[in-house]
Amino acid sequence: LDGRRVVLRIGSVDTTRDTYTADLYMLDLDGGGLTRLTTHPGAESHPRFSPDGSRLAFLARRDGRAQIYVLSMLGGEAAPLVSFDESILDFAWFPDGRRIVFAARTPKPKKEQDGGADDVLIITRTRFKLNGVGYLDGRRTQLYIADLETGAVRPLTDDDHDHRSPAVSADGRFVAFVSNLTPDPDTNHNSDVCAIPSTGGPLIRVSSEPGMAANPRWSPDGRWLAYLEQTTPDDWGADRQLFVAAAPRGGTILPAFGEPRSLTSDLGLSVGEGAYGAGGDPYPIWSPDGRRLYAAFGDHARLHGYAIDPRGGRADLLIGGDRMVEFLTPSGDGRRLVFGLSDATHTSDVYVAALNGSGARRLTRLNDDWLGDVRVGVPERFVSRNTTDGWETEGWILRPPGAAVGTPLPTVLAIHGGPQWYYGVTYSFFFQAMAARGYQVVYTNPRGSTTYGQPFSDAVRGRYGLEDYQDLMAALDTVAARGLVDEANLFVTGYSYGGMMTDWIITRTDRFKAAASGAAIADYAAAVGPDDSFVDWIAEFGGPPWEVPDAYRSISPYTFVKNVTTPTLFLHGLDDMRCPVADSERMYLALRLLGVETRLALFPGENHDFDGRASHYPERLRLVIDWFDAHRR
Repeated sequence: LDGRRVVLRIGSVDTTRDTYTADLYMLDLDGGGLTRLTTHPGAESHPRFSPDGSRLAFLARRDGRAQIYVLSMLGGEAAPLVSFDESILDFAWFPDGRRIVFAARTPKPKKEQDGGADDVLIITRTRFKLNGVGYLDGRRTQLYIADLETGAVRPLTDDDHDHRSPAVSADGRFVAFVSNLTPDPDTNHNSDVCAIPSTGGPLIRVSSEPGMAANPRWSPDGRWLAYLEQTTPDDWGADRQLFVAAAPRGGTILPAFGEPRSLTSDLGLSVGEGAYGAGGDPYPIWSPDGRRLYAAFGDHARLHGYAIDPRGGRADLLIGGDRMVEFLTPSGDGRRLVFGLSDATHTSDVYVAALNGSGARRLTRLNDDWLGDVRVGVPERFVSRNTTDGWETEGWILRPPGAAVGTPLPTVLAIHGGPQWYYGVTYSFFFQAMAARGYQVVYTNPRGSTTYGQPFSDAVRGRYGLEDYQDLMAALDTVAARGLVDEANLFVTGYSYGGMMTDWIITRTDRFKAAASGAAIADYAAAVGPDDSFVDWIAEFGGPPWEVPDAYRSISPYTFVKNVTTPTLFLHGLDDMRCPVADSERMYLALRLLGVETRLALFPGENHDFDGRASHYPERLRLVIDWFDAHRR
């Protein structure tokens, strides 16, 4: 709060326990000194200063459940602040520092013993599973208020909707949050910012767009509520705009908010989209005086820092260039900017600058020792053109450090997931590892990628493997035309949608010497039900597979699997509910029966995010590179 220090969450790998972890550190903004605050083997997250700055609350999983702990800024060990029967997902302080509002699933009811099995799952919801969570029962996520003096916890909401991301108004009278209030929330991706009196009562909807809303943030004086929202329904990749709505004045009964207005609709950029290897922290963030809103915007594979005037919507670019602004916030006194930066040859570090972005000074050097021991390749940007329709796409060539200029090299075409995601100008351990083994990596953002505008992103919906396939081949042809590709040693790989495109590519061409497909879906119709994304399939293809079967079948890789001759490695997490393992098994068996060389690597305990055992990720990368090595001439 004094503007001299910030709290960082720094992630690392615990090789002894084979897990990912994260601790909290205090960073001095003047001298750059870094003081470790937590040392528990579990990961801490969501650090929140108390209103007076004397305590730091955070989430930690220390007994199997994520609970709220608190540290005194005078020193000492962290102590439990709130105890609840379920994991706490998020929380916010009240201005008086004596209460906290938090989001958590309703506790499981105590089951009466009837002599029967107690491990049977009874499913009644339409959306009945979620990657990283598992199968869903009838319990919803509700908001609760904890009295920190008495320890009493009372529900603020109690209905058949999920409520999350609580934020408390400056006077403590109201709590804003995000919820899907449609009659059947399981069948769509709509969500809105809502508000409720902190004493309880009817809630009201603040936002009104048909897309997804997120991150309500009250202005310091309580007069405005800012938030993010998409204006397109059921489209995960839709641009997120920054909205503000005038908050009600006076009283404890919640009247209507003012009409929301978008501050960034004319900017043509989307708020806070992280890329592979980059953060993209939740925005917006108010300046302490309430005169500015800060956010990072995705702009052609870069993340740039902006300040937005909440009155007129003027957007001032503060931090641009070929780099990723991974987080951006004003200091507690509002006199400086604190932000994270990475680029294609440097991992993330923390910087401080003047409010206009000038005079940036690096404060941390988190990975300098490691980077000093390795050789890092420098990607070269290029633009390719799809000769069928003239669309242009941006890509990069990463050659092995020290490779002779202009010589053809064994080449890997890497395809990102999503498809509504993107490769950014950020450091890639995987690409650098392949380059270190002598491979040239070509990676690109075909149509469907985000940060290039909504029409570019939407162009792939329901059309996987059509124009996006042409974009990928055009990018590879552009590099090959320069004499840089060893055509006898050409490989392709991707994860999620990238795996889907890898599966599609091997049914279209025998150009590639070998392929590695990660966490792909190969039979789109068969995925509806086993995966957790039926809303997206139905929205993109214009109906469920029993109504429009040809829409699914005509572009599914599995439909054309008999065409495959390329040796292919399939990799999949056994707990993946986004792209279930059955699809890799399906492709693997088909290739075995067709007499095509293939292998299937399965990772126990890994969901689609692949964040279980820390050793699994490098092993996945090693398997891919070894597979290519085995087929390299």
